[in-house]
Amino acid sequence: MKQTEYTLKNGKMIRVVDDLFSYADRAEIYEKAVAAPYKIGWSDTPILELSNYRYLYHAMPDDDLNRSPLLFNLMASPLHEVFEGKDIKKAVINLSHPTDVHFPHSHNTADVLLYYVNLKWELHWFGETMFYDDQASEIELALPYTPGRVAYFERGVPHALRPQSQAAQAFRLTIAIFLIDKGSEDSGSEDSGSEDSGSEDQS
Repeated sequence: MKQTEYTLKNGKMIRVVDDLFSYADRAEIYEKAVAAPYKIGWSDTPILELSNYRYLYHAMPDDDLNRSPLLFNLMASPLHEVFEGKDIKKAVINLSHPTDVHFPHSHNTADVLLYYVNLKWELHWFGETMFYDDQASEIELALPYTPGRVAYFERGVPHALRPQSQAAQAFRLTIAIFLIDKGSEDSGSEDSGSEDSGSEDQS
């Protein structure tokens, strides 16, 4: 297992863990993601003129998440500490195509754990998760899409996914788990999750 931390200019941290999952666990997560029923979801942006861009997602039932090797391995890893004092608001599988258009967005009430689902990925296929400065005008970190990778970032960090190349696999899959403060009034509200989607949540 490999852990890496990146610090943005605003002092917030992006934590990345690689090689946490066995191939068997990764394959199980991937197979279930491929078989999931997807819906047309939300937009990435509050800008009305751009709101016609919509994305495919699957909201994971609680039972599916609780039985998944994804949650089991996360709770047994150094990332277990990010669950302390938090409730899982939702988990969303995001599916993106090479022709999708994504915009910087943030989740202001939830921290995000992002899992990269695909079993195979090449660096020249693109598909990075881009993290921006507070004005969402400059890219501070481009995190490559790496199969089996987990990235954790705090609420309020502007980010977006870079669509994959036409040369890549047809689908780019991620799972976003949203963590909110225990007892939060937000627990009953909808937070679009792109990567994050729930809107990367397109991330």
